[in-house]
Amino acid sequence: MWAISCFISTEQADEGPEDDLAECEGCPSCTGEEHADIAADVLHEYVLARVLDRIEAEPDLMQRSILAMREEGELDPDIVAELGPLESDPSIVSQVNKLSRATVTTMDDIEPKAFRLVILYLIHRIYVGGPSLPPDQQIRILWRIPEL
Repeated sequence: MWAISCFISTEQADEGPEDDLAECEGCPSCTGEEHADIAADVLHEYVLARVLDRIEAEPDLMQRSILAMREEGELDPDIVAELGPLESDPSIVSQVNKLSRATVTTMDDIEPKAFRLVILYLIHRIYVGGPSLPPDQQIRILWRIPEL
């Protein structure tokens, strides 16, 4: 599912080859197209910025997205298993509930587990495209709730 794709892409960004292309190894619904070699921290900062943009534009996005995820019915069992420990930690849930530009500006301002929960709630899949695309088009986010 998207989480696997996101973190496969992140792993490839961390461990990718020396040249600019990384072969896709197991992305769901992969088209076989090239993937850019994007550093994990760059990918995370980009995704965080886009998440903050969406939350700023749509203050109820988190609640709508959680509801949509719960109603989806076809959640990957690994995601369901991952949600339990994250949602049962009050400090993680608190960070997620307070997420805004006032509380978080960079990845250093959010716990990795809280960021992970935000990703699970808001994003269905992340695609990393080829280096031939402009940087702002190399990372494509498929949101659980489509953008307005």
